[in-house]
Amino acid sequence: MQMVRIEENHSGKMKVLDFNKGEVINIRLKSGETIPRHYLNSDAIIFLIRGEIMFSVYNQRFRLKPCSLLQLSQYEIYEMEAIFDTSLLVFKI
Repeated sequence: MQMVRIEENHSGKMKVLDFNKGEVINIRLKSGETIPRHYLNSDAIIFLIRGEIMFSVYNQRFRLKPCSLLQLSQYEIYEMEAIFDTSLLVFKI
């Protein structure tokens, strides 16, 4: 078992947990910041802690608000833009 506290004062990307089959990453974006189109080498679940983001997967767009979950399959191409200052968790599984 492992308990981790996510730091409040970091910006950008920070790995918060590493385990046998995956990892958890906290990403913080300022309003207007983007993450360009790319893909992950694993399945992932995105959980929005606070803020709001526009998430694009192929030609579909999703507006995620706090407590939203989004599941991504391995190699799905996506990009995102923060509408408001945002904190999210990426669970790579």
